[in-house]
Amino acid sequence: MAAGALLGHFLLTWRAGQVGLDPRRAAGFSASMLVSAVFVGHWAFLLMQGKSVSWEVWLFPFAGAMTLGCLAGALLGGGAYLLRYRMGALGLFEAGAWTFPFAWILVRMGCWWNGEELVRWEVGWAVILAVLFWFGRRERWPFAAALLVSYGTLRMKLHDWRTVQHATDWWGAVATLVAGVVWWLIGRSR
Repeated sequence: MAAGALLGHFLLTWRAGQVGLDPRRAAGFSASMLVSAVFVGHWAFLLMQGKSVSWEVWLFPFAGAMTLGCLAGALLGGGAYLLRYRMGALGLFEAGAWTFPFAWILVRMGCWWNGEELVRWEVGWAVILAVLFWFGRRERWPFAAALLVSYGTLRMKLHDWRTVQHATDWWGAVATLVAGVVWWLIGRSR
């Protein structure tokens, strides 16, 4: 997970410079997204477990995490950073979305090696998206919309195959898909 986070951070900083954004601001944006993703994903996991745990567990983010909670946390942290510095969202979120599949390959490979069998579909999805994004890097594609729509769709399908199904996972996948469609509509209107 740490290797994927570092790869994503450095790729985002590089990508920002490639598309004419301030790499220093991109690094701050990336760090804000990463920290909030780790903690919100962890807290969502604990809430979904429904068990009573000590306050130390709430502050130790490596005791489990929920993927869609991490995605929501990244969006919240990135949005808060942009508000703090009064920056437009489109460019940095597009750059961040472009980097996501490259980092996600590393993150989910660790889960696959630890026995999470369905993750192979996420790794395959990330590889395909990374190839498409790499070859489209000079184009003005709606990277964030493509990422969110495809990932929401994938997670909805994987939900059907899971042995333990949570409504939170299903509705999180639907929300991810809807967010991608909304992002595409907003980007198209500009």
